[in-house]
Amino acid sequence: MDLDNKPDCLLVDDDNADRDRLAIALRDNGNLVTLANSLEEVHTFVHQDNKEIRKFATFGDINQRGCGHSVFLYLKNTSAQRSLAFVWTHYVDTNLRRIAKHLGASYAFDKNIHPIEELVWEANNSTDWERLKLGMRDSMTGLFNRNGFVQLVPFQLALMRHHRSPTEASAVLMIDVNKFKDINDTHGHLVGDEAIMLIAQTLKDSVRRNTDLVARYAGDEVIIWLPGATAWWARRRLGEKIKRNLARLKLRGRHGALVPLEVAVGAADIKPYEVGGDTIVTLTALIARADDAMYEDKGGQGRETAAS
Repeated sequence: MDLDNKPDCLLVDDDNADRDRLAIALRDNGNLVTLANSLEEVHTFVHQDNKEIRKFATFGDINQRGCGHSVFLYLKNTSAQRSLAFVWTHYVDTNLRRIAKHLGASYAFDKNIHPIEELVWEANNSTDWERLKLGMRDSMTGLFNRNGFVQLVPFQLALMRHHRSPTEASAVLMIDVNKFKDINDTHGHLVGDEAIMLIAQTLKDSVRRNTDLVARYAGDEVIIWLPGATAWWARRRLGEKIKRNLARLKLRGRHGALVPLEVAVGAADIKPYEVGGDTIVTLTALIARADDAMYEDKGGQGRETAAS
């Protein structure tokens, strides 16, 4: 998910003149703009290819007949971890601001008072973007964190269910550092932290597609979502590539000793017809299968508890 570049913008308003004025200003600023007049069109926008991993800002008239409130509720329930919503309507008062906040909007703009330039600035520079970014990122590695992973991937699963070929699989790859507790105990937590950061960078360098999602799932566990990949490809191709890349790293520990960085990997895949109505439950089961495969790769070694 791209939280660093300019957001796409969705404008939901049945007043074409107002909507077009804002659209022109946003496009002049370099934002991609989509226009919508109904909840159905909003749904299509949210679920188009790759939207689940891109950020977007929505401006909507809360008083629009037939879909004003429902649009904001829908965005709050499906997109809160990757989007900001702004009310843009006539005659904003205290009561309307209270309703807007309840519906998940970051701010309510009055069409009669706030200039278009202020809306464009807020869409691109709101401090709420940083809040979303920090809430989904691991502070040490810069990877997505567990919260970010379980917020974003269910939307990819929903997209699979509705839009992909019935036989096209997607996979998760679990990666766990072997004997990470020994690294901490022997060389100290600072070396353990350095090991985690080196591994994270290696994974980012090993995964090339912008649709792949790498997350630090636990202390020394990393997980990768691979749309369009099979478990065999994830394990045999990507997993082995990661192992080779890590084997080339030279991490020095206490007294200059070389610290080997070895990992166990495990993968599981899923086809669109296997995605259930509750995508969180589906993802949990998929991760459990990949986790089991990973511990088979460890050769039956016990699970370690590590903090770093």
